[in-house]
Amino acid sequence: MLFARLLTGWTALVWISYGSWLILDPTRLAFMGITFPHWSVTVEVFAMYGWLQAALGVFALLGTCRPQHYLRANVVLWSLLFTALSVGRLIGLGLFGGDYTLVPGSPQLPTDYNTGALYFYELPCAMLFLTAWWRLRKQDDT
Repeated sequence: MLFARLLTGWTALVWISYGSWLILDPTRLAFMGITFPHWSVTVEVFAMYGWLQAALGVFALLGTCRPQHYLRANVVLWSLLFTALSVGRLIGLGLFGGDYTLVPGSPQLPTDYNTGALYFYELPCAMLFLTAWWRLRKQDDT
C-alpha cells in the first residue's frame, strides 16, 4: 500500500505542476513543436494539457491522502493511462516517421521529446503502476 501511495503522490505532484504551468501559459508547449496559429489551439492546450492534467493530478492526490477511498481506483486509472500513453507513443513513432533513439543532451526538441517522455517517464510509470496493481491484488488474496 505504501508503494502505491508513493506512486500516486509523485504522480499528483507531476500532473498538478505540469497542468498548472500550462494553465498559466498554454503557449509554453511550443518547446515541443506545437504551433499556435489560431486561438482554438490555445484553448485546446489550455483545456486538455492544463485543466485536465491538473484535475487528474488532484485525483492522484486524493489517492495519496485518502487511500481507503481512492487508492485502488488511482492505481487502475494510472496503470491504464500510462500504458496507453506508452503504447500510443510507440505506435505513433513508427507510424509518423519518428525515431526510437534518444540522444542524451540533444538540443533536438521536439524530436527527442517523445522518446524522452516514453523512456524516462511514461513507460517506467506504466510498469510501476502495473506492479502496484499486481501487489494490491495479491494483498486481497491473503
